[in-house]
Amino acid sequence: DAIDGNNTLTPEQKATYKKAAYDATKRMPPAAVAAIKKNMKAVNFSPNLENMRYVIAQQIADLSVSGKPGWLDWLDKTLAGGEVARRERSKIAEETEKWMNDNHAAGVWLSNTQEIFLDGGNGTNPAGVYAHELTHAIDKDRVHSDSPKWADVFKTEIGTPDAPLTDYAATSAVESFAEFGRAVYTSDTAKRRELERDFPKAARYFKENSLWPS
Repeated sequence: DAIDGNNTLTPEQKATYKKAAYDATKRMPPAAVAAIKKNMKAVNFSPNLENMRYVIAQQIADLSVSGKPGWLDWLDKTLAGGEVARRERSKIAEETEKWMNDNHAAGVWLSNTQEIFLDGGNGTNPAGVYAHELTHAIDKDRVHSDSPKWADVFKTEIGTPDAPLTDYAATSAVESFAEFGRAVYTSDTAKRRELERDFPKAARYFKENSLWPS
């Protein structure tokens, strides 16, 4: 078990992380759970946010130096040195950690290693963070967020500047999908009805793909 077997976590942290994981997944339908089990190879829990970001930065630096592309979209945008920067492991780790700090990253899904990195939420709603990252796992290879139907959802509903789901959801189609999953999987029935009312196309998409809670 990723939590019970983690010797860096205190008993109190283990209880908190377990509750967050339960709250993030208890409403997920079988198809969502099956996709996560198929797509996610590992989940890594850290005792605090700083440690989580450090661990991610080191792994991303290793991946970059080994020449494995595609780990996160913002690599080429963040590092100005191109191939030279890719060979500078310490710079990559430093820039990655800075990016996560600047963007308040509370969790990360690494697509090319199929791993999720989490901590206890750092004072935020940890179940929401967990649900967001797990929805990225459901969306492995952007099978949903790159689809034409979801592109329309993003353009006409979630990504609209006047009434976005969240500011972060409005940044890209892939983040809009993960943010909608977070909202759906951490909401009770009444709140989900509000989501259906406010984002009917997004709700319809989740239902058509068996991702909506029963």
